[in-house]
Amino acid sequence: LPWVLIPFLGLTVLSVFLLLDIQIDPDIREILPDEGNYQILEEKLAPYFPSPEMFIITVHSPELWSKGTVSYVARLTGEIEELEEIQTTLSITSVQDLRIVNDEMVFKPIYAPESSESNLENLKSLVESTPLFSTYFLSQNREAFTIYVFPGKNSSYRDYVPLIRKIIREESGSVTSSVFGPQFVRFDISRLLFRDVVLLCCLALIIIFAIETIITRSFLTGGILAVSSLLPAIWTLSFFPLLSIALQNHYVIVPVFVIALATSYSIHLYQHYA
Repeated sequence: LPWVLIPFLGLTVLSVFLLLDIQIDPDIREILPDEGNYQILEEKLAPYFPSPEMFIITVHSPELWSKGTVSYVARLTGEIEELEEIQTTLSITSVQDLRIVNDEMVFKPIYAPESSESNLENLKSLVESTPLFSTYFLSQNREAFTIYVFPGKNSSYRDYVPLIRKIIREESGSVTSSVFGPQFVRFDISRLLFRDVVLLCCLALIIIFAIETIITRSFLTGGILAVSSLLPAIWTLSFFPLLSIALQNHYVIVPVFVIALATSYSIHLYQHYA
């Protein structure tokens, strides 16, 4: 093995390790409609909360106002708020209302964990008769509770999305939960894009190998040229995690150009020195 190849092999090994931490961010907000319901609601709440990355969890149950369902909402709200990545949660079990106690006005939670059935009826009456509560904490058909979750300013959806999904999978009886938010779509798309990028690189390597084998009429030479075409793309992609840059949709063209240029130059160099 010529010693001159050792630095390139070392660079390649280092690049492969860096690629294991590459982050793909499809930036799903760019394809959402400007006047969508989520954006409208987010704009209304943005002045009151520090994090724009709000998402919503809905809790469905045939017996919506039963003690088991409301207790599940309280447990779900508490477990999510305990996560380091989450700053604030809002639901019927955590929201406070202005009350008069001993001739003083104080904020008290509208829900108490030890609530009896009669107290739950009072809670139901309060929520359904108060426009603010019924609008934000009940679905439009009043068949589900709504929980608002606000991650911290420096939180990454890549960290908290798997944790939130793990929590809401722990359902209780007939109670089911659903989560809505661009972060979850971005998380799923980023995983699919990473799989597609790996698949496309493998297909590109096969096609380049086939073409260069036909041109050189040698499997060994075709393999060497194919690898030499792919290595610059690996080196280039390794700069993204090194510089903490997420690979977005419009960045994907970068490795494509690098592969095209490397393939062209490798063929010219082979024809020149062969």
